Amino acid sequence: MATVRVGQSLRIRVGETDAEYYHSRLLDMNSAEYFIDVPLHYKENRILEVAPTALIWVEFQGRDGALCRYAAQFIEAVRIPNLAWKISKPEPGKVKREQRREFVRVPADFPVHLEYGSKSGLVAEVYTRDVSGGGIALYLPKHVVLHPGEMVGMRFTLPNSGFPVATRAMAIRVSDRNDHGYAIGSFEFVNMKESVRQRVIQYTFFRQRTLQ
Repeated sequence: MATVRVGQSLRIRVGETDAEYYHSRLLDMNSAEYFIDVPLHYKENRILEVAPTALIWVEFQGRDGALCRYAAQFIEAVRIPNLAWKISKPEPGKVKREQRREFVRVPADFPVHLEYGSKSGLVAEVYTRDVSGGGIALYLPKHVVLHPGEMVGMRFTLPNSGFPVATRAMAIRVSDRNDHGYAIGSFEFVNMKESVRQRVIQYTFFRQRTLQ
């Protein structure tokens, strides 16, 4: 059965198919219950209000990147010592898994060796803004000019494990440049080996814990 790890990010929905959701995080657990951050609306930063024993939908990322969800019962608000929610853990076989993946994106700050420009073979040392199992965002200095759809090569080392990653990626978006000449390029990993993707996902879980 897919399980949640302490420190892992969660999404809370009132209805399974609701477009709106609330951010939360698993704080602690016992044999029958989870203790989570009070859910906050993803845009308006307001607290979710539900009646006692109400059902909510809890979404999380499985170890393989799959989107998992289950119906939980809100039990009560508690202090441990900060205000938190106590909700029920999923019963065996009650977690739904979707084939599509939804990768958690976490802030990151490590160097990346970027190879770009298919004809000129340009290289640059840049830094990350954030990373997920599906892609990465990089700070691009003024001399690195890229456009959506361009393919690049990149090499970096995951800070928690020292695991080296070499992959191809496609530029999905490139922002306007700020006053210092930097743009933010968002890239999707292309044909990344699953064993390598799992190491990147493990890093995102590690970052979630360190950012608590």
